[in-house]
Amino acid sequence: MFETILVPLDGSVLAEQSIIYAKTIAEKFLSRIILFTVCESGEKDQIAGCWQFLDSKAELLKDNSQVEKLIQKVVVSGQPASQIIDFARQHQVSLIIMTSHGRSGLGPWPMGGTANKVFHSDISVPLLLVNSRQKDLAREFLFEKILIPLDGSVAGESAVSYAFALAEKFHSEITLLHVIEQGRHVHTIGGLQYVPFLDQDIETAKNRAEKYFNSVASKLAPASNRVLFEIVVGDATREILKTTEKMSRCLIALSTHGYSGVSAWSFGSVTYKITQVATQSFLIVKSH
Repeated sequence: MFETILVPLDGSVLAEQSIIYAKTIAEKFLSRIILFTVCESGEKDQIAGCWQFLDSKAELLKDNSQVEKLIQKVVVSGQPASQIIDFARQHQVSLIIMTSHGRSGLGPWPMGGTANKVFHSDISVPLLLVNSRQKDLAREFLFEKILIPLDGSVAGESAVSYAFALAEKFHSEITLLHVIEQGRHVHTIGGLQYVPFLDQDIETAKNRAEKYFNSVASKLAPASNRVLFEIVVGDATREILKTTEKMSRCLIALSTHGYSGVSAWSFGSVTYKITQVATQSFLIVKSH
């Protein structure tokens, strides 16, 4: 599933956090790792410096002989986000790993802005966004727990198979989370109004969510003997963030789009809000 991993680096220490994730995944999946950087000016001196930089980062991967054989280094010139997107699309990349924020080490391109552009692009390659605010990057904890928020839609399940593949390799504890909204906005003669759900409607939604969770789990091979279900009532973004705080170290697996399968919340907007606030790292899979 993760045959080829693209790791864009901008020369900053923060951006290098993604190498830890790439190495950890590659050891389990025997993935090919492509260390990638962009020299915007294309000048010979800068390009030579870019190659030297990638050589030094490749050294971080050479304590594992299997991974060492699968390292590739790529230096290109141009605009960082478009170069990353084009390369991933043209070379059958199966996972991009980037840090959410970097700081201009080799050239004047901020990794945060570049990651944001890749996040919002139409590329279908999954993105593992390493949160630079994450406190504990000890390798044994990277995939200890995986949180998968689900909205009840097929599109909202896009990240599930990828998360379960990781869980199977790392024996992760998986939590499937669904948030039932307390009401919805409706268009009326007087304009947009918020209408709260009745208690019986919320109970019905809870029952539907339980059945939905069971159907999701039954579609997949048992990736872990620790699959937990959690159903809460409230604002989707707020409740997901509360759950991440309780779980502490976890990877959050998200789809970029979903649509009101069990209750009415838009997965696309929720995903973006969570990535701006949470301190965990994210596996983001786009639905089409």
